[in-house]
Amino acid sequence: MKKSFLVCFATLLFQYAYTQSDSAFHSKKLTPLVGVQANALFRQLFNFGNANNPVNNPYLLTFDLITPSKWGTHLGLGYTRNNSFTNDGNTKTSNYINDLYFRLGAERIIPLNKRFVATAHLHLLYNNLNSETVSEENFSSQYTKITTATQNRSVGGGPALSLRYKVANRVWIGTEANYYFRMGNTKSSVTTYIEFQGVPQGEINTQKSDNDFSNFTLNTPTAIFLILRL
Repeated sequence: MKKSFLVCFATLLFQYAYTQSDSAFHSKKLTPLVGVQANALFRQLFNFGNANNPVNNPYLLTFDLITPSKWGTHLGLGYTRNNSFTNDGNTKTSNYINDLYFRLGAERIIPLNKRFVATAHLHLLYNNLNSETVSEENFSSQYTKITTATQNRSVGGGPALSLRYKVANRVWIGTEANYYFRMGNTKSSVTTYIEFQGVPQGEINTQKSDNDFSNFTLNTPTAIFLILRL
């Protein structure tokens, strides 16, 4: 049922795109492009066996604004917010995740032929990743609460190169590779609270860490983007 819906959606999208007669990147106006990471969609449409390789590109949504001279501005965004709770009767666990990935930069469109287009980018990056886990255990006469919090902030930048295939006048399929430098700071804390039955005041123990980091990372083309010209 889900696969049939995705097939119908993709078919309607391509049919709509073929009804548009204007050519890509040859407009005398600004050309806006909206992209979405579509690995899950292509796994539904095509059979890749049991392959489920992790995607190393956290930018789920992209927006490009291309000028008639084939220079443009690129915006990439990835945001995850997830709260989960478990309770087995003795232990309650709460997990909170709030992650933001943001990039902004300039790009240059390089047409290769009627179907393929390469794009060279130079991006600035900002990441803000936060997670917290709270575990509460009430066993016999002892109550224990452990709170683990981590914050990771970083900035950076670097080049990226993408390759796009024109499916229709308004639809592309693309992928990219990037080589980013990041530097930032990771702070974490673990707070343990223990309370014994009959004791008026519990015990609190806190351990903290504060570490700087930097890295250069090459991300190979694993993400597939479905790009639509507006």
